[in-house]
Amino acid sequence: MALGAEAPTHLWPRWAPALALLVVGCQVAPLPPPEEPEISDWEDVVAPEEVDSSQVVEAPDGLHGLPLIRITGSAPDLDRMHERVEEEITIPVSIQVGPRTWEGVHMELHGGFARTAPKKTYRLVFPDEDWWETDVLGEETALRRVVLQAAWIDPSFIRNKLTLDGVRDLGGLAPRIGFATLEINGAWQGLYSVIERV
Repeated sequence: MALGAEAPTHLWPRWAPALALLVVGCQVAPLPPPEEPEISDWEDVVAPEEVDSSQVVEAPDGLHGLPLIRITGSAPDLDRMHERVEEEITIPVSIQVGPRTWEGVHMELHGGFARTAPKKTYRLVFPDEDWWETDVLGEETALRRVVLQAAWIDPSFIRNKLTLDGVRDLGGLAPRIGFATLEINGAWQGLYSVIERV
């Protein structure tokens, strides 16, 4: 193909334009702020005490329908792991996702420089006889080793997803990725990427 010639678009995967924006780093003009809705008649606004409690629907576990992963472990062990980031410290924890609980799961910090970030990335290894059966990666699968990635370098959480899905779409080998929310000993940790460890 000659320099400056356009590539045939029928050869582009469906995610190529989004990937091109990320790679090139194009700046897109921000959208104007939404207009404030006008409320002409305040009598139509329902006060909280007037809401029928029988019509209130509980929010699903997690955020916006994402699974909530609850990790419970020894507070001193967790503190030691978070304070001594340069050491390979593995601690036993229990994991709860929905109604199911796994005991004896091994947890450790994951990554190199990412260990020093305020929001930590974790590696989980489930017991040989009791893998995590989940559809968090888009299809029902059993996982033994999982990375809960904080994505501290990518607050949009989209670059890894686009890249790994793109490699898989092109027939390459890449781990599957999904999303979940995380709680450790009752403390909210936020949104995480769930990546199968291969």
